[in-house]
Amino acid sequence: MSDSLRLDVAEEVFGGWIRAMPIFRDCPKRLPAMLSAHLSSLVLSPHENIMANPVRRDSLFIVEKGLIAHRGKIQETGALLGVERIYKAHGELLEASPPAVTLCHAVVLCLKRDALLGVVAEFPETQRQMRAIVCRLIMRETVMAYARAVIESVHGRGEALDSGAAATAGPDGVVSKKKSLLGGSVRVIRFLLGEDLEH
Repeated sequence: MSDSLRLDVAEEVFGGWIRAMPIFRDCPKRLPAMLSAHLSSLVLSPHENIMANPVRRDSLFIVEKGLIAHRGKIQETGALLGVERIYKAHGELLEASPPAVTLCHAVVLCLKRDALLGVVAEFPETQRQMRAIVCRLIMRETVMAYARAVIESVHGRGEALDSGAAATAGPDGVVSKKKSLLGGSVRVIRFLLGEDLEH
């Protein structure tokens, strides 16, 4: 099979998965075919953490079939897992991604990180776009994780203040001021996370 025909076949089989990925939206027509040539299928049994697989530590995954729990929710078909690995050093790849555990038999498409970077390097505009999107995703996940930790910490302190309010409240209302500040912090963080402030 010639290289041209191989790319055509790969694009026909896998091109739709590549074009559906947000980081490759509006990419050049030739890029999906070139990336498709580097995709391979991996069948997984239930309760496997694909991010902990040392053989695939340098891979990104596209959910083709099955249910996979990742980042606290069930990932939809076509979801891209392991985006945070793209710009990590090789020694940090296994630690870079949160667990992605299969809930049943599943099939994922694997894409080697070096293959991805090599192909995208031929398309400078797409390369810049991909870097910007990936950096935003990583920043968003980091901020949300930090914000949730702050909410949990503030919530815990608020309960402690509630339980000790009767014993510690003074005439100047120090406890109520602290509770007001903590409540304000929670509302701001929930607003940043897009949560409903009415609940």
